[in-house]
Amino acid sequence: MEVIDVEDPYRSRGTTELVTGALTGDENAWNEIVRRHVPAVLAQVRQFRLSPEHAEDVAQTVWLNLLEHLDKLRDPAALPGWVSTTARHECIRMTQRNRRSVPVDPQTGSLDVGVHQDLDEGMEQVERYRALREGLAELPEHQRELLIMLSTDPPLSYQEISARLGIPVGSIGPTRGRGLARLRQTSAIKNYLAALTHAGEGATVSWHSTDGADRSVAARWADDDHLGDELVAALAQGPLYDRVLGSAQTAFRAHRGMLAAREDLDLDLLLLSLVYDSNENPEPVGVRDRTGGQSRLLAFQGDELGVEVEVGSAVIEGQLIPPRAGRISLQSPEAVVTTLETDAVGYFRIDIRPDGPLRLVCDSVDGTCVTQWLPW
Repeated sequence: MEVIDVEDPYRSRGTTELVTGALTGDENAWNEIVRRHVPAVLAQVRQFRLSPEHAEDVAQTVWLNLLEHLDKLRDPAALPGWVSTTARHECIRMTQRNRRSVPVDPQTGSLDVGVHQDLDEGMEQVERYRALREGLAELPEHQRELLIMLSTDPPLSYQEISARLGIPVGSIGPTRGRGLARLRQTSAIKNYLAALTHAGEGATVSWHSTDGADRSVAARWADDDHLGDELVAALAQGPLYDRVLGSAQTAFRAHRGMLAAREDLDLDLLLLSLVYDSNENPEPVGVRDRTGGQSRLLAFQGDELGVEVEVGSAVIEGQLIPPRAGRISLQSPEAVVTTLETDAVGYFRIDIRPDGPLRLVCDSVDGTCVTQWLPW
């Protein structure tokens, strides 16, 4: 259910505009995409009864996959289904990895039909509980604290609440009633109920299917006891919701970092392709290709330390300049491939069949030298 917040301009933006923003690094646009689709992810992980840790892992994988495919999105209306399906597949993968049983229909071999039937209800519940938590955050502090204490599981006694808040036991009930009444009047609750009403009239205000949505939410929330019970459930779901939401922020920053690393790598490879061949230019250059064949002699100069490297199809040999003992680290864009010590005069040999670009980080008492990326 899309709850419009007039104070947040991103709430009223369409999916296409949000996607464009997220692709250019606008984290607020990405956060709004996530906010709209957290219910689909959370409904799936709850359906599979994953632990909070596993739910967070699943969610982060979903968000990273979405970021990788966001530029390929052709139909914004397909995004909710894509997120839900991807979350479901990741839940199955996580369940199988932990050797837990997955509900399967014995006649069709597919997931138990109940999983699909309850999914819309699960998403609507997530959105409903989110509205309650957002509404609770709008209340004055004394009312908010009282309702939170009354919503703990197990609940605190009136005597404990009285002692903690410094209020008479006899005032707790009336204060609760006033707090719930004020909760119903918060903008979060009003916007949520308005969205339900508009959905019933056929307006396009929900980012998920509203078929079969319960139109009697307002009537049920008019009862203090029912609203109090819903608030207990909403607060219980809060930590898991926050973990799923936080995983999206982690995924966004990690993805931006990967994009920056790819740009740096592309630039390094471009610079490497533009260097002069020493057979054609006798002047010293940063990189020299001696043979032009499968084995190349490359020279690099760093901070008080240089290295000459001969690169073959399955071996890398080199010599530190000046000739001193040192340490060599061979790196790929993703990780350190291997680390080794040179001999006493700085010679080293690495037997490797490279898969993609690599670079060397060389250290000795004289200094450090980091080579450019070496393509194969």
